[in-house]
Formats: sequence, C-alpha cells, structure tokens
Amino acid sequence: MGRAGREFVCDVCIVGDGAPEKESCVGLIVGVTMPNFCAAPNCTRKSTQSDLAFFRFPRDPARCKKWVENCRRADLEDKTADQLNKHYRLCAQHFETSMICRSSPYRTVLRENAVPTIFDLTSHLNNPHSRHRKRIKEL
Repeated sequence: MGRAGREFVCDVCIVGDGAPEKESCVGLIVGVTMPNFCAAPNCTRKSTQSDLAFFRFPRDPARCKKWVENCRRADLEDKTADQLNKHYRLCAQHFETSMICRSSPYRTVLRENAVPTIFDLTSHLNNPHSRHRKRIKEL
C-alpha cells in the first residue's frame, strides 16, 4: 500500500482466475501510505503523529548489526540487513543531534556513520504490570 497510484482489486470480488468479478472493483490507491513505527523498545512514535524523521536500518551488515545491538531487540538479531532495511525504522529521537543533517526543510538525513545511542531501556521498571511475571503453580 505504500506507493501512490498503485492499482488494487477488491479481495471480495476476485474470481478463480484472479480477475475482478466486475469492472467497478478495480480501483486506484492515490496518496495512501502506511505509517512508519519506531522499532526502538519503549518508543511508541509513529510517523502520522509527529514531524519526526524516521530512518531505515542501514544496508551495510556491520553497521546494521550495531543498530540492532544498541536497540537491544533480540527479536531482530536473526534478520538480515536487507530485511531490517525494508521493514524497520528508528525515529530521530534515538540519534544524537550531531548525527542528523537537515539538508532542507523537507529532507532529513543521517550522517554516514550514524548509530542510534539514545534509548529508554528503563521505562519497563516504572510500569507495574511489566514487573510481575506469571508464576508457575507448584504441584
């Protein structure tokens, strides 16, 4: 859904050969984009809620690995740099201001060696629900 102007077919009206059942079921998605969600732990920012820039994970495997390590997201460790680049983003809040370049009012880029270093890794301690794990009943 990310690209504007892409053709789509209503899932309900597709017949066996993959063609739409009726002409009116073929439409055009115009200007529809999926929001970016920040992949950092304890960060709930998404692109539709703020003007913050979001950055893709780097394609360079070594640098990408450093981003994952700094995020402390074990669930991302088994993903390739290409998968992370395609599906995951970090918002600008996780980078030192010296790592961010605003080349114009409409474009924000990271320096080539930028690595995220600002994370809230303690907020789970303030949440009373996350401190208590279910205990296994002893028989």
